Amino acid sequence: MIWALWMFIVGYVRVSIPPEYYESAIKALFENNVIVQRQKKKSNVCFFDVRPENASLVRSLFSNIGCAEIREKARGLKRVIFNYRHRAGLLVGAFIIVAVSFISGRFLWNINITGLQNTTRDDVISLLESHGIYVGCYIPSLDLHSIYNDILIESEDYCWISVNIRGNVANVEVRESQNPAENKKGKSKYANLVASYDGEITSIKTYGGADVVCVGDSVKAGELLTSGIYEDKMGRLKYGYASGAVFAKIKRDFYVEIPLNYTDKQYTGEKTKDVSIKFFSKMINIRNSSRKNDMLYDIIEQNERIFLFDRYELPLSVYCSVYNEYELVEKTRDEQAASSIAYLKIAKDILSAVSDGELISRDYEGYLDGDVYKLKAEVTMNVNIAKTVEFKYEKG
Repeated sequence: MIWALWMFIVGYVRVSIPPEYYESAIKALFENNVIVQRQKKKSNVCFFDVRPENASLVRSLFSNIGCAEIREKARGLKRVIFNYRHRAGLLVGAFIIVAVSFISGRFLWNINITGLQNTTRDDVISLLESHGIYVGCYIPSLDLHSIYNDILIESEDYCWISVNIRGNVANVEVRESQNPAENKKGKSKYANLVASYDGEITSIKTYGGADVVCVGDSVKAGELLTSGIYEDKMGRLKYGYASGAVFAKIKRDFYVEIPLNYTDKQYTGEKTKDVSIKFFSKMINIRNSSRKNDMLYDIIEQNERIFLFDRYELPLSVYCSVYNEYELVEKTRDEQAASSIAYLKIAKDILSAVSDGELISRDYEGYLDGDVYKLKAEVTMNVNIAKTVEFKYEKG
């Protein structure tokens, strides 16, 4: 990295030739004691980075080996300044960014998070921000030990959290709680399991509570399956967080309608962009396209972090929103096309409902009613019907 930075500062010339001359070029440079700073061979070109004072000699050597296609390009800080000599604002801005990057070692640039399973990165980021840990915060002001304790007291989702700050980066490791734990104010959160559908119980695998149904029982939707309130062997009343799975054989109906006449998107090819940059935690708008309120468009959000020398991540992100304009066009499809769409859609709904359960049987009934194709499916499945219903109990 230091060597690449030095080359950029002092400047160099990149001499490019076709790849078939690579071996001959290496030999010619070696025989004439020409020092090459960097060299690389690609499928369509090879290049040699040399000092500016050696560029004419290298060009002459390559001509002597029969290479007629020789390209040169000066690179480095001097060349950048020359190219932008009439645009001083860009140079000043670049200098400020680089200067801030090198002197801002006492501020947090990035947050890495590991250990997530059920919660999301955004959840942890929001929790950290509420306790003063965010991109752009002043690192010496953080009391990490107190922050750990405060987070564990406040959030029942995590049983352990660690923040290790190395340089400008915070490496956060979390361990999620298996069940919500009792907090230090004496209030606890508990739960029952209730049935989400009518069905016949086929298997039970629960913990943290007392089962009130058995395999073979028929239950109704909303009926208690596993209670979070139970008695221990000594007859004492206990409170727990019931969790697990209760599988039951159930019947469900699925129904879809597909119209023959429908409205579809047709893209016009017109695209506009909004561009902004985020420096630490400050968002700065660079380009804000003017769009009519009656325009219809899809939005593609893009976020790119900026790296120094393709290696060191900077506290700088570029946000780009691309607006792809479209019009609504009236279209018509035949019964066969509508039937295919209906079967595909209802199959996705069934698979989503079965999840990790078992599909036992399904019967379809499809027909055309006017200009609408209707499809109904009667499905028998063995699925988890346990639904968690939380409640709180305050001791004393």
